[in-house]
Amino acid sequence: MKGPKVTPYSRLPKRIDHVHMEAMWRAAANRGGDYSSHLWVTVLAMLYGTGLRRGELVRLNVDGFDRAEGTLRIDGRKTGQERCVPLPEMVLRCLEAYLPLRHNQLEQCGLVGEVALLVSRHGKRLSGGGISNGIHDISRLAQVPIHSLHQFRHSCASDLLEAGVHLAEVQRILGHSVISTTVRYVHIADPQRRAAIALHPINDWLQRQGATA
Repeated sequence: MKGPKVTPYSRLPKRIDHVHMEAMWRAAANRGGDYSSHLWVTVLAMLYGTGLRRGELVRLNVDGFDRAEGTLRIDGRKTGQERCVPLPEMVLRCLEAYLPLRHNQLEQCGLVGEVALLVSRHGKRLSGGGISNGIHDISRLAQVPIHSLHQFRHSCASDLLEAGVHLAEVQRILGHSVISTTVRYVHIADPQRRAAIALHPINDWLQRQGATA
C-alpha cells in the first residue's frame, strides 16, 4: 500500500517574518559581552543576508572574504562547485565591525594563526552545533519560534524573489545546482504572479464603477 503523496513544498520550513527577524537581531546584540554580541549579529546577518547553509558558514575562512570586492568565497563541498557571493551592505558592515574583535579575541587565546572566519570566544572555529545552539538560544531570548537554521536560507530566497530578483540570480546566490530547486521558493514568494493578477480586467472594471458611483 502506497502512502500519501508528499510534495516538496510541504517540507519547506516557514520563513521568518521581518518582525521576528528584528527581534532576534536585538536579542543577539544584547547577548554576552562585546565580542559575543558582534559574533552573533554577524552570524545572523550572514545566514539571512547570504542564504548560506550551516556547513558553508562553518567552513568559511578569513581569506574567503574579499573586502575590496565585497564578496565571500563559498566552498563547493555541497554542490561540487565553488561560488562567490556578493554581500549586502549590512553584512559587510557586520563583518567589518566583527573582524577587529575577532583578532583581539584570538590574541587573548594565543591563537592568532586560526584561519576560521567565525571563532568562538575560546578562539576555535565555531562548529555547526555551536551555531545551532547559539541561534536557538537567541530565538528563545527573542521569543521567536525557530525550528531549523534552514529557515534563514528560505527567508533569504523568498524575500529576494518578492523583491523582484530574477529566479536565475537567486539560484546563483544560493548555489543550487539546478533551477528546479530554487523554483520551490516561488511556491511561497511569487512577485510575477502577483504582478500578473494586478493586470486582471476586473481591476479596471472596479475603477470605472468607482468613478461613476
